[in-house]
Amino acid sequence: MIQTINHTIATGEPYQIEYRIHRLDGAIRWIAVWGIVAPDLYSLEPQMIGVVADISDRKQAELERELLLQDMAQMNRDLEQANQQLEDYSQTLEHRVEERAMALKAVQQQIIAQEKLASLGTLTAGIAHELRNPLNFVTNYARGSIELSQELLELLQPVLSRSQLEAPGEVQTLIADLQENATTIYAHSQRAEKIISNMMQQLPAVMMKKLAPAHPNQLTCSIRR
Repeated sequence: MIQTINHTIATGEPYQIEYRIHRLDGAIRWIAVWGIVAPDLYSLEPQMIGVVADISDRKQAELERELLLQDMAQMNRDLEQANQQLEDYSQTLEHRVEERAMALKAVQQQIIAQEKLASLGTLTAGIAHELRNPLNFVTNYARGSIELSQELLELLQPVLSRSQLEAPGEVQTLIADLQENATTIYAHSQRAEKIISNMMQQLPAVMMKKLAPAHPNQLTCSIRR
């Protein structure tokens, strides 16, 4: 502090200092000091003119903002990771559907005529259950993240209004990134769900056309998942 004031005296440049003090009751307060060198109106001798202000509330708001920014940045990283995992899953989903369709076709000659619909229903339901399980978790996570980011923005408004830094734009950008990532994840999950639904709708009809009646003694159905 002394070095800064001496510099102001030597150069005439204004100074601003922020520092902490410990009160007798143990509380810590932040103090800001602004000062300039100006000539006295009567003697024209240089003198120090300054202002001292308690900025503890502003410092507390800045600290809260920084902690919230860190939390949102972590949420954004988590959403980006989930988005990447969902993209990888979407890329392999069509191949998995094709593999399951081939597994159904491999046993088509062994399914007797009177059990066609029941057998196909069981097989396709099992496939749908296997493929939809991971999608349900991701879809719910994305939907919750979209709602959470909006609620977080509403909760941040009182804190941001107390901060003198250019924080609102930075916070809103982070929240927009969170919402964008969550929306992308949700869109990918809906695309994967559509692929599964289309397969479930088309596969039974295709298989029914190709299935040939089989004798009950020829039924040997074994499907490995």
